[in-house]
Amino acid sequence: MYNNTVLDHFANPRNVGSIPDADGTGQSGNPVDGDKIRIYIKVYNETLSDVRFKTFGCAAAIAASSMLTVLATGKTLEEAMNITNDDVAESLGGLPPQKLVCSNIAADALHDAINDYLNKNTQDIVKNEKLPQNTPERLVDANQGLDDSKQIQRYLRHIIMPKISGAGQKKIIQTRVLLCAQSIDVCDVSLNYMAASGIGQIYCYLESKNRCESVLAHVRDLNPEVNIELVENVNLLRNQFSSIENTADFNILIGDLVFVTKISDLFIQPVSYEFSPTLIAVSYAWQGYVNLCNQTQSIKDFLTKISEKPVFIKNMPYYEDFTQLGMSMSNTFMGSLVAVELIKARLNIGNILNDTIYFNLLEMSFINNPSISDCKLENIQNFLNNCASSPSHLKEEITKARVLIVGAGGLGSPAAFTLAKAGVGAIGLIDFDTVDISNLNRQILHSTSGIGLKKVESAKQTLKTINKDVNIELYATSFSKENAIDIIENYDIIVDGLDNLPTRYLLNDACFFSKKPLIEAGVLAFYGQITTIVSGDGPCYRCIFPESIEPRNAPSCSETGILGPVAGLSGILQAVEVLKMIIGINSTLKGGLLMYDALETEFNLVEFQRNNSCNLCGEHPSILELGEYTFVCKDTKI
Repeated sequence: MYNNTVLDHFANPRNVGSIPDADGTGQSGNPVDGDKIRIYIKVYNETLSDVRFKTFGCAAAIAASSMLTVLATGKTLEEAMNITNDDVAESLGGLPPQKLVCSNIAADALHDAINDYLNKNTQDIVKNEKLPQNTPERLVDANQGLDDSKQIQRYLRHIIMPKISGAGQKKIIQTRVLLCAQSIDVCDVSLNYMAASGIGQIYCYLESKNRCESVLAHVRDLNPEVNIELVENVNLLRNQFSSIENTADFNILIGDLVFVTKISDLFIQPVSYEFSPTLIAVSYAWQGYVNLCNQTQSIKDFLTKISEKPVFIKNMPYYEDFTQLGMSMSNTFMGSLVAVELIKARLNIGNILNDTIYFNLLEMSFINNPSISDCKLENIQNFLNNCASSPSHLKEEITKARVLIVGAGGLGSPAAFTLAKAGVGAIGLIDFDTVDISNLNRQILHSTSGIGLKKVESAKQTLKTINKDVNIELYATSFSKENAIDIIENYDIIVDGLDNLPTRYLLNDACFFSKKPLIEAGVLAFYGQITTIVSGDGPCYRCIFPESIEPRNAPSCSETGILGPVAGLSGILQAVEVLKMIIGINSTLKGGLLMYDALETEFNLVEFQRNNSCNLCGEHPSILELGEYTFVCKDTKI
């Protein structure tokens, strides 16, 4: 979609930032997509000595702002006023027609800044002013960011976020991780999201190597630039690190308490090099703990702390399937959370996880720095008693289940991945799109070799390697008013993996009329939200979000930016809700919106009631059938 010049200025923008003592500031915006540009200028002898910008917007707006500052710096005020939006687009080597409106505001903001300066200095134009000494270079060194166009396209959704940018993504690519896990089933999700995010070197120690070859083959195809090296003996590997420079940037230990305690002994032994920050994730059935330890003593303290807490499901043969499913869900969830926390720690963004976080997927509770009382299920037996079927028949119920996932992208991929691992009998996938390289930072069902394939076909290939017995039913089409009811009626539970509001309303309405439960989620940048909607029992999507957002107020679906594992965590929680519903556990998110803030590692549950005035499910509804739904995002390949 974009040429290499645009991608370079997008990934490595020049002259980003503000000027505290600016002589003039200007701004401009695009009401259609919500892009906003602010320009700051310093003037010396009627010449622009410094031009910087801040932009909230799409790739075209950022690239145009960057190029504008290059064109304007050193120009006289008169020359700068003659720079046009066409000049900016031409200097970038051209832009797609639909993106000209995004770039056309750059020169407008510059002219506004110059006029601001002139208005301030009408009576007192400063002449012969000395240039400030030791002025820092404002152009970004190309070595600070990415200059490979394919890398820029692959990580586009990361790079567009200011907290990551091209420089941050390059740092992620240069990261080396030592991952230690009980088995590939414990760490497959963390491996997928680390590779998708671009972690450059992964040393992987597996206590059990069963099934690892097929998983590693997919991970390597997901991102061939990532080097994954299996380690036979973790202690020998650690001894190979002879200096701080050769030490892994991070260690990750993931598994049950017995495994983690055993493997952690190797990391608390005295070594000749600096201790690497160590992410530890300990799983129980449906529960677990995650912590980032920055010294050996903190590893000891963490393990001692959680060893004192009660184990809720242990040595219960009658509930063996329930326990195994819970362990699988805990490991899957932890895999995405660990990937998020790894990237945050590497880039030093947000609240670094120095305190333990405890999660309970049955109750959907997430507690930072928990006490023993926080980590105790009020009555585990009640959860088991409330199962719709006997726990001994749990596998049978899951195998009989039919789940439709609408969208095979950032949410649909982890949801389908998790459900296939759990043994769901039939998974329907609907998506009209094809695999693009820019999908691969988050859509873990796809791969580099699958670029150009229909997403549903690509997803089916991966899901069959996870579970050869799962029946995958494909719909390589758009979800529309014409086909919605006919497709939905064949499934028990529906999962929303969509990326635009109008189709979300369509799916909500179709599920309401078909009386099908809907597991809803949305994700944007570092934030996710999940809820369960049951037709006729609690609020619908329109109750929670009663009015469709106009295009001018909606973030761009194609270019807002998403941290890959944040979408993964949200989709995994959708799958957990599906499984709980299948086996009849009432502890769902029905009537509650779970909001995830990845930067703060916070989960908050907001309760909603059915809106009696809702146009769909209220007392006097005005929506009696599926209608027309507009504003579908363009440029979905980004």
